[in-house]
Amino acid sequence: MHSPLKFVGVTFVLAAIAATSAIVALGLEPFVAKMSAPVIGAAALGALVASVLFLHPIALLWIVTILTLVVVGLAKYFIAGVGGVQWISYGLGALLYLPALAVLAGGQARFQQRSASTWVLFWLTVFLLTVVVSWSFYPPSPGLLLASIKTWAFFGGVWVFLAVYPIPLASLKAWFYGWLGIAFLQPLLVLYQWFVVGGRQKAATGMFSGDSVTGTFGGGVGQGGLAPVLALFLVLIALMLLSAWRQSLINAKRLSLLLMIVLLPLVFMEEKIVFLYVPLGALVLFRDYAYRRPLAFALTVGVVAIALSGLLAVYQAIHWDDRGKDATHMFAYSFQVESEHDESTGHLTRPGAVVYWARQNFDAGLGEMLFGHGLGSAKTGGQATGWVAKQEDPMFIDRTGLALLLWEVGLIGAVTFFGLLLSASLMASRLMANETFGGFERALAQALVPSFPLFGVAVLYRSDVPYAGNMMFLLMSTFGLLFWLQHRTTIGSKVTE
Repeated sequence: MHSPLKFVGVTFVLAAIAATSAIVALGLEPFVAKMSAPVIGAAALGALVASVLFLHPIALLWIVTILTLVVVGLAKYFIAGVGGVQWISYGLGALLYLPALAVLAGGQARFQQRSASTWVLFWLTVFLLTVVVSWSFYPPSPGLLLASIKTWAFFGGVWVFLAVYPIPLASLKAWFYGWLGIAFLQPLLVLYQWFVVGGRQKAATGMFSGDSVTGTFGGGVGQGGLAPVLALFLVLIALMLLSAWRQSLINAKRLSLLLMIVLLPLVFMEEKIVFLYVPLGALVLFRDYAYRRPLAFALTVGVVAIALSGLLAVYQAIHWDDRGKDATHMFAYSFQVESEHDESTGHLTRPGAVVYWARQNFDAGLGEMLFGHGLGSAKTGGQATGWVAKQEDPMFIDRTGLALLLWEVGLIGAVTFFGLLLSASLMASRLMANETFGGFERALAQALVPSFPLFGVAVLYRSDVPYAGNMMFLLMSTFGLLFWLQHRTTIGSKVTE
């Protein structure tokens, strides 16, 4: 800010808006009723602490990161009766809007007239307009409105903060090392969950599912959890390490050691999505080898194939043999269109959920097919159930993120969302060519190129986008890092070293 008084004034106004929003949210009795007293107390204390952190927003970013990727998941896994604990990270994530808006109000944010982000902002604008149009057809109740936007809008503060606030390169590097530290923590938790928790579960019931091995990403014993989100997180970290190696920031020996540590949890998690994440990520990351270094490209493909074959053998030995299943069966059902018990149990396969949407909507009105029934309308779980989900009960119409998008924002919204991911990947590819970037910045841009397609695959596989808070934090952080790089091209790479 040019004036301390102006800074205080803007901060006060924005803080008042945030406090008013929080009071309105707390006035929604159905939400508060499902939150435990300790969670509400922690939220109040967190709001007090966060108000002090307005002057140190990077510290607030760290707190949101640790809460979302570590504390919330561990609390849900190991502590009973902590319903609503994720709302603490949601609220603190939303507070990151405030320092970003303060920077904008002070005229400190700089933007290029011809920006690499033009198409990303175009698709984002169209997506938001589609949401508004769909809501105009079916205005949501206050509770459903809050439930439907919490991960989109609240963690959008992470995107906006990283895009606008002038974060120094050293601070951004430290934040990335924090991500790396969280990745290093996962093997310890995963091994504990597999051998100790799983051992007790097997002794008591005779079985234990790899779905319950979730590290710090939440879930429960015998209940499954967010292991697919953890798998994506680990693959994203692996892509960054590989990019750092390509930029000569680490040597091959250190890379091998780090990858072994980071990817070890995948062995115990039984996540079939890894067989899509790993080859797609490697193919996009090393795509230039196909024409520049064809022999190296062929070698990379061979190494990835061998690694995945070994992982498949391990999965068969420790996950599927005791259930009398084989790899063919375990993969085949993921791609079936129909399930034998659709109508009686409400279960839909991944492709079947999209087919069901088509059957129910192609003969409906054109507006609903193109714009959907409103964000939140297809929500089948959580603290609020969408009106379309109630109408289609007992079908779980939000089986995947794609099915959810089709129901809620229609064909236009779904296409727009994938357009947003594609344009972001292309934007990262263009930023790689910036000549002012140092090695870390080039490595980050290079890693972001395959990251967005992986989020696209995640949307096809599960509904963690937008349901899972840690998944949305990863998505918004990835977009934010992309715009942080854009900001670096504007201010000059060496200015904030």
